[in-house]
Amino acid sequence: MVVKTIRLSFFEPFYREQIVIDSGIPGIGVGLNIVKDLVELLQGKITVHCLPTENPKHCKIVFRLVLPQSLSSS
Repeated sequence: MVVKTIRLSFFEPFYREQIVIDSGIPGIGVGLNIVKDLVELLQGKITVHCLPTENPKHCKIVFRLVLPQSLSSS
């Protein structure tokens, strides 16, 4: 179960949900942190939302990625 209070942890390095660890899915938890860094480098924004499902104990995780049409020079 993903709880709304831990949503921001998705982008922390080495963060993995306990259910993923328990399932034996390999990984070290750096993927979304790298994605976030790349998106910010491209002057974009990535957010994560928890949408309700029929089961009140679960939610559907949705990532939203917004990138500029062109990069501003700085």
